[in-house]
Amino acid sequence: MTTTLSAADFAAKWRDNAGRERASSQEHFIDLCRMLSVPTPNDPPASADYTFEASAERLGTGSQGWADVWKRRCFGWEYKGAHTENVGVSFMGSSKKTSFDIPGDMAREMLGQPTNVNGRLNADVVAADVSPDLGDRTR
Repeated sequence: MTTTLSAADFAAKWRDNAGRERASSQEHFIDLCRMLSVPTPNDPPASADYTFEASAERLGTGSQGWADVWKRRCFGWEYKGAHTENVGVSFMGSSKKTSFDIPGDMAREMLGQPTNVNGRLNADVVAADVSPDLGDRTR
């Protein structure tokens, strides 16, 4: 990771972006990673476990598709363009409602580990959430 991006700069860059999904999805995700100070799929070491354009089976159909970003045991990320065929297809996954959505003893055990799954110190990535929501939504 060579550079960081402030939340204000990220929001200013992407707020009114009219770029097409295919043309801007990877750049958007890289900027998001830089804003959050986490590795991008392109940062060394390269790994098939964290990549852009991962082949994926479409649930319920058995056909093959592609995840725009994929990280093993973490997430599959799919950007959707503003097309009528995408209406009602995209969804928002679970949203954090409390400090931890896991039992307190499990959280304390995880925080007691020297590093997290990304190899970073937990003290570097766990903090009270005092930031404003970029979408100006209430929490």
